[in-house]
Amino acid sequence: MADPEGRLVMFNDTARAWHGLDADARLDPSEHAGAYGLLGPDGVTPLPAHKVPVHRVLREEFVQGLEVVVARPGRRPRRVTCSGRAMRTADGTCLGAVVVMHDVTAERAREQALVAAHVELAERTQELADRGEELERSNTELEQFAGIASHDLSSPLAVVSGYLEMLGEVHGEAIGEEGRGWVETARRGVARMTELMDSLLSYSQTGGTGRRELADLGEVARLAVHDLDAAVRAAGASVQVPADLPRVYCDPVLLRQLLQNLVGNSVKYRDPRRPCAVRVSAAPDGAGGWEVAVVDNGTGIPAEHRERVFEMYAQVDPSARTGHGIGLATCQRIVARHGGRIRAEETPGGGTTVRFTLPQRPAVSAGPVRGTCPP
Repeated sequence: MADPEGRLVMFNDTARAWHGLDADARLDPSEHAGAYGLLGPDGVTPLPAHKVPVHRVLREEFVQGLEVVVARPGRRPRRVTCSGRAMRTADGTCLGAVVVMHDVTAERAREQALVAAHVELAERTQELADRGEELERSNTELEQFAGIASHDLSSPLAVVSGYLEMLGEVHGEAIGEEGRGWVETARRGVARMTELMDSLLSYSQTGGTGRRELADLGEVARLAVHDLDAAVRAAGASVQVPADLPRVYCDPVLLRQLLQNLVGNSVKYRDPRRPCAVRVSAAPDGAGGWEVAVVDNGTGIPAEHRERVFEMYAQVDPSARTGHGIGLATCQRIVARHGGRIRAEETPGGGTTVRFTLPQRPAVSAGPVRGTCPP
């Protein structure tokens, strides 16, 4: 409370605790801000005398929600809101002013924390958006680069391969057995480079969102096996595709590529001690989608390599030089593009089982199959 001249005449217990002083009527009103540690809303600027709440009340009759900081040396600063009213007799004579202060320190701290969190969230959202745009540009550039590289490098490699073949045929006797061996090694190198370029091009073209349609998994699998007919026949392999495989929502072109890679690996890494057998199957995944499995009885993948084989350039035995480490990475990318997961596990009795999930759209239509893979 203050008298009509603005001199402080009473504090309650809480005010005394906050200021560390009692009301002192001897202080000139111009000294109140400094004596009682009153700062502006920024918590730094000393409060001018004419903005001290009790003085404003005497001038303006009524104030509400003024925010100041009480910061006496050696005490924890408090942020308070002040409301007050002038006291007058019935004939209008001023008796003084009463000001009530409410501690909002914790409330403002929460508000500031919330604002900071919103700012951080906005910054991270923008950062993710920027990264998404950058990733999209990178994927586009990767696909363009792979296409250009494949086209521009294939022609000179074909020329090199052709001349090496001619060298072996025309001058094979002249260069001797050692020379013919060198030519054959060079031809294998050219063939390996061509295969590597084709694999990289295939990997780059599995990005993006793609199309989804209802396709017959059995038909897609049979077309994938048909693409591998020469390799399957050469290996004497048996590839089973049941007639009762479901229809699934997918990108049928990519699904065909995925199954071709998996079945091709099963044939490629067959166990020489037994006839190669591969089976494609599907079962509900418990989440409204399908889990497709490609099961073989081949050489298998050691347990410690079953996760990393889906990484780019990962190989179980690099010294064997039987692949480029891109095929399963392409498979992983195709499955991820469909929103699914892929994993490898051991086949009971020996071999590898690769399982991948295909999440499905809700309310799957029972209508006709549309647009399956081109032959």
